[in-house]
Amino acid sequence: LGCSVVAAKVDNARILVSQKGLDFAEDVAFYMVDILQDVAADTLKLPNVYGGKFEAYSLKFKSLDLGKPEITIVPDVGIKMRMPAAKITVTGSWAIQTMWWNYGTMEMDANMRIEAIAGIKAENGRLVTTSEGSSVH
Repeated sequence: LGCSVVAAKVDNARILVSQKGLDFAEDVAFYMVDILQDVAADTLKLPNVYGGKFEAYSLKFKSLDLGKPEITIVPDVGIKMRMPAAKITVTGSWAIQTMWWNYGTMEMDANMRIEAIAGIKAENGRLVTTSEGSSVH
């Protein structure tokens, strides 16, 4: 089947994306996410957090699982990418001051849903993408 879906209307132009094109984009995104996950684990570090009597430091990603991305069309806007079941584990150290400083190590797990929308518009006679919004829940 040659099913096409309208992605966006831009200055009297209509951009069409087939289901096969969306499937290909999901596959490419899946491989990119897979590479990112491999690089992030034990490599990416987070900034230290200092809040007066509390500190969290030496924070890094122990694991990152973004799941399989889902790519869909947002009519008259552009393309939305969702990662509905992302999971991260961050390790690090902490300190808290009561009467004296107490120290320890921690491992935090978080489950998230990530969404991002890329809009398509005309600018100076060319098609460009714009950020139309993103969210993490």
